[in-house]
Amino acid sequence: MYLKTPNAPGQRAFLRCAASFFLEIRQYSCEKMSCSAQKFLAAGLIAGFQTASEGEIRISGKEITQTPPHKRPVNTVFQKYALFPHLNVYDNIAFGLKLKKTPKQTIGKKVKAALKMVGMTDYEYRDVDSLSGGQQQRVAIARALVNDPSVLLCDEPTGNLDISTGNDVLSLLIDLNRNDNRTIVIVTHDNQLAEKCDRIIRISDGKITD
Repeated sequence: MYLKTPNAPGQRAFLRCAASFFLEIRQYSCEKMSCSAQKFLAAGLIAGFQTASEGEIRISGKEITQTPPHKRPVNTVFQKYALFPHLNVYDNIAFGLKLKKTPKQTIGKKVKAALKMVGMTDYEYRDVDSLSGGQQQRVAIARALVNDPSVLLCDEPTGNLDISTGNDVLSLLIDLNRNDNRTIVIVTHDNQLAEKCDRIIRISDGKITD
């Protein structure tokens, strides 16, 4: 993945200078931002929720700078899980596939495979409100994985979790990166989380500082 964004509309103070980096496949990377606005802007540019006025974003050599979010090979795991409380675990994970009108049999196979990857094979028909915070985050990760994205973008994935549960979720992400040949980008303010990544990209005042 290659990101170069000199500017973005309405964000002149945050990424006014070029912020460029390249991530090789399977690299486990953290972007450590100096303020929330820069963090949200950088994550939004990768996911497609923000539009860059200059520069380019490439994934697997393909330029996707103006590609809408639903057409990018990127899935996002949010800090607050963003699960649907009226749907069970299975239907939460299957939601995107159903929107794409994926065949029912294929959906079943993909959901079961995603649940296996996050260690929750026996939870598919559980109510999400009955799950712990760590389990809900695992469901959110499974929902992102079910679409087989090239890049898994995680916005403060341990921010709402206690230290022990957060470490479990982080270990899961590391395993997915190393065993599943998947690029994972974590956007965080947490120094301890960042230190566990293969590469740390620090952005301050719109510039990569190291």
